[in-house]
Amino acid sequence: MLRTTIFFLFGCSFFFGQTNGIPIVNLKDGTKTTSTSGEGSGSQGSGISTSLQQQELINEINELKVYMNQSNLSMSMSQQDKKFNGYRIYDISGNLKREQVVSATNSYTVDISNLSSGNYLVIVTETLSNTGVSKLFIKPQ
Repeated sequence: MLRTTIFFLFGCSFFFGQTNGIPIVNLKDGTKTTSTSGEGSGSQGSGISTSLQQQELINEINELKVYMNQSNLSMSMSQQDKKFNGYRIYDISGNLKREQVVSATNSYTVDISNLSSGNYLVIVTETLSNTGVSKLFIKPQ
């Protein structure tokens, strides 16, 4: 049975929803990101596949961890046993703030000193499957 629930977050232009038990985030650029837990997600492009194999892949890659240093000027991202080759940072309104392609790695640091204080979503692209993994973070004042 297909169940869909939509939540609007602070009047922003992307929404969190749930299709067949998998939460969804839709961004302004048309990206749909799914998550099976609050710890990460996998992007499915313009369509959502909920096959068992796809769900296992999403569970497998949702180990994204985001840390901010004490000066709150940089962010480090790492994924156990996975490599990624790029990232995108969106503000709470779904506007793309930064995008970069990087050499395949499992961790790197991003300078966020020019971002205003607020809530952001970072999406990294997993190298082998070309799937997106996301995490929300807050940049304090």
